[in-house]
Amino acid sequence: MGDVYGRVLRYAERHQMFSPGDAVVVAVSGGADSVALLHLLWRMAGRLGLRLHVGHLNHLLRGGQAEEDARFVAELAGFLGIPCTVGREDVAARAASARVGLEEAGREARYDFLRRLAAEVGARRIALGHTRDDQAETVLMRLLRGTGIEGLAGIPPVRGPIVRPLLTVGHAELEEYCREQGLTWRLDPYNFDPGYLRNRVRHRLLPCLEEVAGAGVRERLAELAEALRSDVEWLREVEEQTLARVATRRGDSVVLDAARLEALSPALRGRLVRRAVHMVKQPGRQLGLAHVQAVLDLLARRTPAGEGAPEVHLPGGVVAWVASDGLVIEPAVAERQSTGAGPVGGVTRRGKRERPVGYQYALPVPGFVEVPEAGLILHAHVLHDPAAQGAEPGRLARRAMLDYNKTGAQLLVRSWRPGDRFVPLGMESPKKLHDFFVDEKVPRVQRQRIPLVLSGDEIIWVVGYRIDHRYRVTPATRDILVLEASGMEDLEEERGA
Repeated sequence: MGDVYGRVLRYAERHQMFSPGDAVVVAVSGGADSVALLHLLWRMAGRLGLRLHVGHLNHLLRGGQAEEDARFVAELAGFLGIPCTVGREDVAARAASARVGLEEAGREARYDFLRRLAAEVGARRIALGHTRDDQAETVLMRLLRGTGIEGLAGIPPVRGPIVRPLLTVGHAELEEYCREQGLTWRLDPYNFDPGYLRNRVRHRLLPCLEEVAGAGVRERLAELAEALRSDVEWLREVEEQTLARVATRRGDSVVLDAARLEALSPALRGRLVRRAVHMVKQPGRQLGLAHVQAVLDLLARRTPAGEGAPEVHLPGGVVAWVASDGLVIEPAVAERQSTGAGPVGGVTRRGKRERPVGYQYALPVPGFVEVPEAGLILHAHVLHDPAAQGAEPGRLARRAMLDYNKTGAQLLVRSWRPGDRFVPLGMESPKKLHDFFVDEKVPRVQRQRIPLVLSGDEIIWVVGYRIDHRYRVTPATRDILVLEASGMEDLEEERGA
């Protein structure tokens, strides 16, 4: 398997991960990868002039097992003579409060803990144990979700204070390294839970690809990420220069000059939209191509701003809308201050106010979209066998089956707007959605949260209630569009990067 120590050392030096005298917080979960990381850095500490400090966060999710993990890490650090800090956070409570999945809440809790610890001990670097296998999985997951060159560049070896020295070696090599060094490690049962997309990619998809294309699939995916990273770095330089000419900060908002933005190449326009979103708020997950295209489509339509004007809601609680002077990217709920100057950016201000609560997302087919306002993930896929429809379509609260040849693949998910109509299943004429909600005894305060799935301008599913009669599955249906709603805790996203 080669000299793991030498390869990791050369990789760290090539990417200038450390400087002599650096204090480094080493994130150790107790698994083989993080145990190997700690041991390798311990061996390198004298040569590189590093001062190490171990950090471990107990998520309080697995009771006694989690306590044993923390004890194991503390004992390993003590054996190596390295100081160790064990933190504890109720990740389940954090997930419930933020209305996100356990994986996302756990990831954010770990990063927050490690950053706090680095500040406390004066560490310039935080070392994480992501491997070449993690890199390959991340590239595949982003490819499946839909991404661009930056997404395919995968996990960066250095990002701010975060360094990942193990991206050059595989998980199996690190397990073998631990055995050679007489090191033991802990097993996390979550790493085998098929409910998470990463685990299905790791244990099902990658082995299948290796069976078809040979054992080097993981290495080639990781090499692809490495090759694209230099291109991404050059593009970022171009992006920085262009952003200075196109973007303007206004409080919590970023406004992109519409004329200048449209004069750019499509690729650069998309990058600037991504960058503007990150300037407003770091999304919980990377923006997909569908998100960016939805924002650019909004700009192309140039619908005037105002009550009922279209908006595109993005991961992380960010909204995009078109004002008179450009494309506005801002937090989904933002205070407006009165300037005494009348309309600003196409929105009338009368003292402090909030933008109307609403949302709009593109739903790829096949694919899924997160709707945090409703606490749901909407999934879409196509069945090409009408006999597979099973239960009566449109009557299931969290599942809808529709005629794909009528709906098409260009779907939109948004909140209720005044004047919305559809033809409820079993009826022949349109009905105002307001009247439908009244008949269904939907409380007024809940109506804005209920997602509507649209094909073009027509509502095809009031999620959790009824499909549109015109899009129902019939004996003439050739292909079936299956829409399903799942809870936020089922969000299956890349979490390790």
